[in-house]
Amino acid sequence: MIEVIYPFEEEIALVCNDEGKLLGLPLNLALQDGETGSVYEIIAGTFFLCGAPASEEKYTSLTNDQTQRYQKLFQYPKLFLSINGKIIAAPVKKV
Repeated sequence: MIEVIYPFEEEIALVCNDEGKLLGLPLNLALQDGETGSVYEIIAGTFFLCGAPASEEKYTSLTNDQTQRYQKLFQYPKLFLSINGKIIAAPVKKV
């Protein structure tokens, strides 16, 4: 089963495994509140992004600008920590 969510302000869909956490897939992406930075969801397993214009019935490719922006956003893997009941997603940069 796949799940399609729309976590970004722009018309972009995130497509992932609906049961990723239940299947024990590796934690992959933290979705964070834009204002507070609080983690509200973690995507487990692989996912992909695609354009999801409201004016169209089909998904589309990302623009070159979107591709570059999201590549930069997801450039580093995240280390997930639970500190005082709060989930923190810390980027892990190569040394």
